[in-house]
Amino acid sequence: MNDRGNWTSASAAAADAACAGRHLAQIGMRSERSEDAARGDAIHKALCDGSDAGLDFDERETLAACKAIEQKVVTQFFGLGVEPWRTRERRFWMVFVGDIRHSGQVDLVCRNELRALVIDYKSLAGDTPDSPKNLQLRDLAVLVRENLLVDEVGVCIVQPFVTHSPELCLYDRNSLLLAKEQMCERVIESNNHQSKRVPGELQCKFCLAANLGRCVEYQQWAGRVAPPAIMAALDVPIAQWSPETRSKAMDAVKQGRKLMDTIEDAVREGLATDSAFCPGWELAPGMNIETIENPQIVYERFIALGGKHKAFMDTLTIRKGHLRAELSNSLGLNGKELKEAFKQLLDGCTESSVTQPILKRKDKE
Repeated sequence: MNDRGNWTSASAAAADAACAGRHLAQIGMRSERSEDAARGDAIHKALCDGSDAGLDFDERETLAACKAIEQKVVTQFFGLGVEPWRTRERRFWMVFVGDIRHSGQVDLVCRNELRALVIDYKSLAGDTPDSPKNLQLRDLAVLVRENLLVDEVGVCIVQPFVTHSPELCLYDRNSLLLAKEQMCERVIESNNHQSKRVPGELQCKFCLAANLGRCVEYQQWAGRVAPPAIMAALDVPIAQWSPETRSKAMDAVKQGRKLMDTIEDAVREGLATDSAFCPGWELAPGMNIETIENPQIVYERFIALGGKHKAFMDTLTIRKGHLRAELSNSLGLNGKELKEAFKQLLDGCTESSVTQPILKRKDKE
C-alpha cells in the first residue's frame, strides 16, 4: 500500500499477508480516506497533471520540492543534458502461471535507451523515512523491466520532508531476473485462497482490518509479541537487562502501543453508537478549546485598558508556516524568491532549539 492508501499488488504487504485485500473484502470493509491521505492524493495528482491549481500554500511548496528533487535525481541517473521519456501514474502488468495477473502502479518512470528510473513519492510530513531497497520498489523495478524491456533499473524514493538528496538503488539484469523469480513465488502463493494469513509488522502496517480492530490474526500476533517479551524481564531492573532483552522489549513496546491504540479506537467508535458497547466506560464531552480569531480588536482593547504594546507582543507566538504562506499570498512569491524574502524577513529575529533525540528502529535490510 502506498502513501495514498491504495493497494498495489506489487507491495510486500499484499504478498506476505496472503492477499490482504481479499481479507478486507471478506469482512465487508472499505477504505477510509484521511485528511492527510487526501493531501497526498492532491499532490500526486498535481505531479501527474503538471498543474498546482486547487492546492493550498503548503501543498504547492511540497509540489515544488518534489519537482526539484525529481529533476536532480533524473539528472544524476541519466546524465546532464539527457531528457528521458517519462510516464506518470502508470500501472504495469505481468501474467504468471495459471493466468494469475499481477500489477503495480508507478508514480513516475523515466527511460533512456536500455536504462529506466522508477521514482516513488512520499509527500506527507508524517511519512517515515523509507529505503529504496524495499520489496515493493524491487517488485516495481521487475515490472518496469518486463514491460519496457530494459537491462538496468534504478529506484528512488522522493521524500521532501526527509531529504533533498535521496538514495538511488540500482538493479542490473541478473538482479532483476532473480527478483522476478522471487516475486513470482510470492505472487502465486498470495493468490492461493488456502494460504494462511501471516500477520507481522510489515504486512499489517497499513491494513485497515488491523488498524480498526477487525483482524483476529493481527490481534493474536500483536498480543503474543507485546506482553510476554516485557513481562519475562520485569523481575530484573531495566538497567541490568541484556542488550538483546532491551531490543526485544522495544519491539514489543511498539507493537503493544499500536495494539492498545487499536483497542481504544475500536471502543471509542463502538460507544459512539451503542452506550452498552463497553460496560463501565462512556464518551465524556470533549474539552472546549477557544482561540482568538481577531487579534487586532483584542490588541486595541488591551491598549485602551492601559496595556503596553511590548507586553502584548510578548504574548504572541507566530507560526512560521502561516507567516510564510501569508508572505507568498501578499507578494505573489514562490520558490527561490519566496525563500530569500522569508529569510530576510526573519533575519536576526529567531532562535533555534533542538528536541530530545528521536527513538527509532534501524532499517532492516
